[in-house]
Amino acid sequence: MVKSRTVKVFTALLISMSGGALVLMVMETKPVHPQASLAILSESESTDAASVVLDTDVPLQPIKWRNIVIHVSPDGTGVAERCHFVLYPAVDGKRPTVVGTSLWKRQTEGHHLSVPGRDWNADSIGVCLVGDFSKNAPPMDQYRVLIDLVRTLRKYFRSIARDQVYLCRDLDSRTDSPGKAFPADDFWMRLRK
Repeated sequence: MVKSRTVKVFTALLISMSGGALVLMVMETKPVHPQASLAILSESESTDAASVVLDTDVPLQPIKWRNIVIHVSPDGTGVAERCHFVLYPAVDGKRPTVVGTSLWKRQTEGHHLSVPGRDWNADSIGVCLVGDFSKNAPPMDQYRVLIDLVRTLRKYFRSIARDQVYLCRDLDSRTDSPGKAFPADDFWMRLRK
C-alpha cells in the first residue's frame, strides 16, 4: 500500500507542474523574428549556387516551393530584404555574390510580392538582382549567376517547371521589375537548355 506521504508528494508535484505549465502557456508570446535588414548580416554568401541553396537551418521543403519570382533592387534594400536570395554584382574584381537570406535558411515564406487575389509569397522563392536594369541589362557575370541559381533551384525542387519561373512584372502589372532592359527572351531560352 502506498504511504500517505508519497501520495502527498506526488500530488504536490502534479499540481505544481500543471500550474507551471498553465502559467507558461498564458505567458507565451509570438516568436521574435529579426528585421530582414538586420538578419542579412548573418546570411550565407557564395558564388556557388548549390552551396547557397543547400545552406539551410532546417531541411529543404520541396513540397512547399512551386514558383520562382525574379525581382530587382537598385541598392539591395526594400524587396531584396524580403526575398530568399539576393544576387550582388561583382565588386573590386571579385565574382558576383549570391546570398541566401534568413528567410531561405528557415524555409519560410518571403514578403516579396503583393498581388490581390493570390498569395505568391506562400509558395514562391523570391530572387532579387541588385542593380538598375531600366536602361542596361545586368552584367553578364551576374546574369550567369542568376541562370545558375534558377537551374539549381529547379534541380532541387523538381516541382518547379520552367513555366513556373516568373519575372515580377509577369505577375504584377504595376511594376517593370526586374527592369525594362532585363533580357527576358534570352533568360527563357537559357532556362530551356
